[in-house]
Amino acid sequence: MSASVSLRQGVGRAIRAARLHEGRTADEFAAAARLLGLRWQRATVSMIEAGRRALTAEELLMLPVLFAGRVSLADLLADRMSLTREVEVTPEGFAEILRGESPTVGRGFVLPSTVITTFGYTLASTPGWGRGSGVSEADYRAARRLRVEPEHVAFIARRMFGRGFTEERDARSRADVGESAGPEALRAARRRASIQLVAEMRPAVSAELVVIKRGRAIHGKH
Repeated sequence: MSASVSLRQGVGRAIRAARLHEGRTADEFAAAARLLGLRWQRATVSMIEAGRRALTAEELLMLPVLFAGRVSLADLLADRMSLTREVEVTPEGFAEILRGESPTVGRGFVLPSTVITTFGYTLASTPGWGRGSGVSEADYRAARRLRVEPEHVAFIARRMFGRGFTEERDARSRADVGESAGPEALRAARRRASIQLVAEMRPAVSAELVVIKRGRAIHGKH
């Protein structure tokens, strides 16, 4: 998992930033909360903003009201945050939840492969990860080298690098030869970056396949 703040820390920081942007003190914010029936004091606000106190579901849903509609839940959930040590949610995932959609595994919800297998997720059936969805031509070429489905390449690349195979390849290529490189130099840099990425991903792909096979064997017994 990549480093990210916890939900309580991320939301707390966002609340503080929004409150200070409006020029409101912690005492004033707490007083507004009490008008809505929340038993908040200045110390309560300070603890929430410092990430030392988690919000209840009721408090979280009332935040837009506390900001008189000027700040939405989407504004407060605009960063990548961890729900547990094993699960992270990206801004895209929060947006999907707020729209009433199922979060896309691998992009909205970042889960370890063991969880994906145990809960029965498959890349082919997970929303947004069907065949050809979110998959680039570079993913197909890398998949042939790794002897897996291109969806696996796209999924693992996002989990390892925080972006797709193509995006990571292009970023490394530009860092290698610079933005002003000619077409031939850029193509050569892309080939080098692709080879490097495949080598880096190979252990993760192998581990993923082992987990998937074990999961299938377990489910097959039932």
